[in-house]
Amino acid sequence: MQSRAPQTIQIQLSSSPFPLVVGPNILAVQVTDASGAPVENATVSVEATLAMGGQLPMHGTASQAVDGWYDIPITIPMKERWYVTVTAEIPGMSEPVTDWFTTWVFAIPQQSVSLRTTYQSEYGLARERAEHPEQYWIVIPPGTAAQIREGHGDDIMPAEIRMSVGGVNTLVIQNNDIADHTIGPFFVRAGETLRQKFTTPQIYQGVCSTRHDGVFEIIVE
Repeated sequence: MQSRAPQTIQIQLSSSPFPLVVGPNILAVQVTDASGAPVENATVSVEATLAMGGQLPMHGTASQAVDGWYDIPITIPMKERWYVTVTAEIPGMSEPVTDWFTTWVFAIPQQSVSLRTTYQSEYGLARERAEHPEQYWIVIPPGTAAQIREGHGDDIMPAEIRMSVGGVNTLVIQNNDIADHTIGPFFVRAGETLRQKFTTPQIYQGVCSTRHDGVFEIIVE
């Protein structure tokens, strides 16, 4: 996988429908430069890979942007978590720029309550985490509520997390699902990110919609 140049080029991914469904979809990719202006002369390719394996990757390419977006038809054969890698070849740049995104493919179209209409850049998320070592990140992936409801998938959260007033003291919960979630005492709406800094030792307990047993505890020391 090629390295990114995040200071100069940004890649954004959306889809029609949003979120993705089994069958025909349109992946919409926007490539912007350092000033935020669309790059409309790139060649953009996508590769969709089933997270659990056992399925050949799906590919698509576009070389002409419309209103700053590259529309790439792609057919997804089954519901599950899929990783989408986007590569943009830009004239004048010696290497392509790459980003990747976590998506969930539903069996039928879903009505999302989320204000978010784009997928989370995994490179952008990793960069933000690295820049803030005092933060403990919880990222709720797309499709979490569907998996928990069906009794499938792994627990997103551990049963307990420990934080320190003088160290890792800020909890960040980013909900990339299309459903609202409860994490202990916190309610995070679909598409939102919650930040909570702890200044005194305390124990917080509550239900957790990302665990199959629904139990969760935060210990602040």
